[in-house]
Amino acid sequence: MNKQFIFKLTILVIIIIILLIKFNGLLCNNNINSFNILSNEIHLLSYNMYLLPIQTNEYNTFDTFRMNEFINKIDKYNIICLQEVFTNNYSQINLLLKKCEEKGYNYYFIKTPTFFSQYLINSGLLILSKFKIYDRGFLPFFHNKSYDSLSEKGILYIKIICNNKPIYIFNTHLQANYSYNLTTSYKKVMELQLKYIINTLKNYKDNNSIILSGDFNIDNTDFKISNLMKYNELIDTIPYNKNNYTYINYYDKNSNEVINYKPFFCKRSKDKIEKYDFHTKKLKIDYVFYYPKYIRLISSSIVDFNIEHKYLTHLSDHKAVYTHFYSL
Repeated sequence: MNKQFIFKLTILVIIIIILLIKFNGLLCNNNINSFNILSNEIHLLSYNMYLLPIQTNEYNTFDTFRMNEFINKIDKYNIICLQEVFTNNYSQINLLLKKCEEKGYNYYFIKTPTFFSQYLINSGLLILSKFKIYDRGFLPFFHNKSYDSLSEKGILYIKIICNNKPIYIFNTHLQANYSYNLTTSYKKVMELQLKYIINTLKNYKDNNSIILSGDFNIDNTDFKISNLMKYNELIDTIPYNKNNYTYINYYDKNSNEVINYKPFFCKRSKDKIEKYDFHTKKLKIDYVFYYPKYIRLISSSIVDFNIEHKYLTHLSDHKAVYTHFYSL
């Protein structure tokens, strides 16, 4: 074969792969159902599930097993905001939606890019609800960087009625940072995304309660996100202290770059990472904020979701955030 033919064949294969990825992503849509629950309380879980569109770890992440284990642990909640649940994982998404409906989550909202969108994959955001969804939408970010540019990142939201009060639930996933220190360029993107979130939520405050959840990829030691949100009337449900972490990053001491091994999540990573001269950083990057109009915070906690498994220690590389609200 000549070089020109090989080049054309390579381009064709790449195009076919992209089309298949986009087609799979478009197979998921939002569900509408007439059933509703009557409750004055919201039990909300926010969780990054680590269901990536492309396998980036050399080890099997047992996605289907983790999905089934997660489904067995969600009875107590009535709203679940998930991150990194990409629609290209078609079989896992369908399994999740089917099993969650059996658990009483009769509503969900997930947004996929249009077929001709510039984005290869969707935001990875999904909201599951036992409450009827009265409104829903997606607000895309206008700034992103590096690998995040492939994903249509933004804010996913739904509107529910709880105790006859309208409540908007927002779910988001901000720009990732790949170094030990938050670099200027990445911080700028995060600041623009945060500003967009804050300005957007101001449009929903009149006569509504607001709950904002997600993976913000920002720790309070790098950026005073809790103070910023409080200044804008959004209260952090779990105040910062060094013991309240939701994620552990592992860094090469020489380069300060993230090492792609996760002993917190994968047991087999432990031997691999020992070959590095590494250090760790415990981060609180997963949050639930709320605007205290019509709702009162009853309790909040960080959920570990540790499991018994030959190769895994937890359901995800993140911990979850659980919040219990009462609608006034």
